[in-house]
Amino acid sequence: MTIDDIRKLHYKEEGREEGEMKKAVEIAKKLLRKGVSIDIVVESTELTMEEVESINKELFN
Repeated sequence: MTIDDIRKLHYKEEGREEGEMKKAVEIAKKLLRKGVSIDIVVESTELTMEEVESINKELFN
């Protein structure tokens, strides 16, 4: 495996992780708008409590 192959795999993995995070945030926003509790949103999205609280503040402040 060449260095270029390793770099491609690394960037591909970063892109996948970024996409998963964006999807989790969008799901969290939908759940919070529907009045789902922060605890359930954390459990459902696997985001941290701090991340969900920040999203909640962004939506409702």
